[in-house]
Amino acid sequence: MACYIHENGQPSGPYTIEEMLQKPLLSTTSIWKEGLPDWVPASQIPELQGGTAQTPPPFHQPGMASRPAGSMQQPKKTESKSGKFVRLVVTAVLVVIAIFCVATLFPPQHLVYGFTSTPVVDAEHAYPNNYLSAGGTYRPNFWQTEEEISGTITNNALHTNCKDIRIRVNFYSQTKTIIGTQDYIIYEYVPYGSTQAFTLKIPKPPAMATCGWVPIGGTYY
Repeated sequence: MACYIHENGQPSGPYTIEEMLQKPLLSTTSIWKEGLPDWVPASQIPELQGGTAQTPPPFHQPGMASRPAGSMQQPKKTESKSGKFVRLVVTAVLVVIAIFCVATLFPPQHLVYGFTSTPVVDAEHAYPNNYLSAGGTYRPNFWQTEEEISGTITNNALHTNCKDIRIRVNFYSQTKTIIGTQDYIIYEYVPYGSTQAFTLKIPKPPAMATCGWVPIGGTYY
């Protein structure tokens, strides 16, 4: 009786039953012999039962439950302390950058001209002299007829720029009594948080021993 084996994608044979029994057949090896309508596993050929090897079952490690293929759990990764620190630093940097970008693109309304003001801005607009201070030095000219003032104006406001600052010069006697005053306008721009220098030449009263000056107002812009 002629038999054929289907292996490696190709049939081979014919073989006798005796030759088939000498081959390392598995129970799942496809066999065809005369009289069969189609290929069948070797386990269904009675004459070959003594010469086929049984296919072993799937291997499972002792103590482990059988899991479907692809369901093996991956071990959990533990993040190190240095990794957590780096992640926190990166997150903090990104937050700072985001805040900076938002503040740049959408500045507070009280910093933009024409927007709705705040109580602080309203106070700076209404009482600009409360946020202005003056300093500097003075000296008489060669003929002792004028005082040359080298002064400064500081704008201490938080949000309001000033211009056209009005300065009042006070003249004092040797007894520190005011013997006269004179107002001047300094036509300069003084942005908030800045200091602007100015110079003045003013007539010196005959009885003047010292002088001083203070800002008494200005115009916001």
